[in-house]
Amino acid sequence: MEKIILAHYINIDGKTPTQINEELARIREVLEERHPEILHFIYGVKNQETRIDCLNPKLASPEDFEHVKSILEKNQKIVTRLLSQKMGL
Repeated sequence: MEKIILAHYINIDGKTPTQINEELARIREVLEERHPEILHFIYGVKNQETRIDCLNPKLASPEDFEHVKSILEKNQKIVTRLLSQKMGL
């Protein structure tokens, strides 16, 4: 299977530019540390919910689908936890 590519859309409404930079950098750091085998693209968005999308859903087998689904769920939990803890901001 080719490398998984995830796009993380992080809601930045109401945050200062400094908070945005720190928050997005921290999310990138944690995700790349925990899942270095995945390409992570992190975007700040306004007027949208925080979400994660898989950009290359072309999968070869049901096992690959379950693997990617599991990774998406784990990454969503990581991002949700980091945002709820406000990462020390």
